[in-house]
Amino acid sequence: MRSWPSRPARPRRGVSTVAGAIFFVIIAMTIITGLLLWSMDAQRRMNDLDASRLSQNIVITNVTFPDTGVVNITVLNEGPEPVLLVAVWIIDKTDNTHTRIDLEEAYPPDGVVVNTGDTESFTVGYGWASGHTYVVKVITHLGRAFVRVAKAS
Repeated sequence: MRSWPSRPARPRRGVSTVAGAIFFVIIAMTIITGLLLWSMDAQRRMNDLDASRLSQNIVITNVTFPDTGVVNITVLNEGPEPVLLVAVWIIDKTDNTHTRIDLEEAYPPDGVVVNTGDTESFTVGYGWASGHTYVVKVITHLGRAFVRVAKAS
């Protein structure tokens, strides 16, 4: 019988190792691309929210104390879009007390809406004292605060 000379064994790299490395690279690239796209979208949404917030321009034109326990607030919207007012903070600078009035509860269902270029007056219940100085802050649904100081007489 004839025997063929055997070839020396060569180290061979398995196909599974190469396929596994390629599969790993594809998974890593997919995850990195997804994270980049997600972060870019989140940044864009935050920029849009900041632009909307900064475009709000409410001016508190008048704060009066017509009757005991009542504060009348007049605001003007000088911004490019309607603004929803959700809260009023009244700070008594004389006694250093703070009171929050929820406009969504006082004016259901949403609070006080001030359209572009419009002036809106609304009243809130607050036990003020004559001669005290008050800081009145109006808060919008995007978190902007607009301030006016008034003295009760």
